[in-house]
Amino acid sequence: MIDWLLVLPEELTPEFRRELRQFEIEKAMPYITSIELLGRQEGRQQTLREDILDVLEARFGEVPYALRERVAAVSDEAELKRWHRPAAITPGLAAFSQVCGL
Repeated sequence: MIDWLLVLPEELTPEFRRELRQFEIEKAMPYITSIELLGRQEGRQQTLREDILDVLEARFGEVPYALRERVAAVSDEAELKRWHRPAAITPGLAAFSQVCGL
């Protein structure tokens, strides 16, 4: 756990952003922090989870809370991507759970 944080003074933020943007243009490569990468990854995972649940809900109506929780607990993007097709083609929630090992 981080118990300290270095904060740029507010009055220097615009200048920092200008200089960072100029650096990105000159180097032809945008700088993405590890925190931004993590946020993007978590965003993709959340979108995949929502897509799976949306498909299941559209096909079978209300998705039981226990199944929602099991889908929400998965953070492996590849696994979530594999679950999307079964959500669309399995004959029921029980079959989806079985195919996906839930």
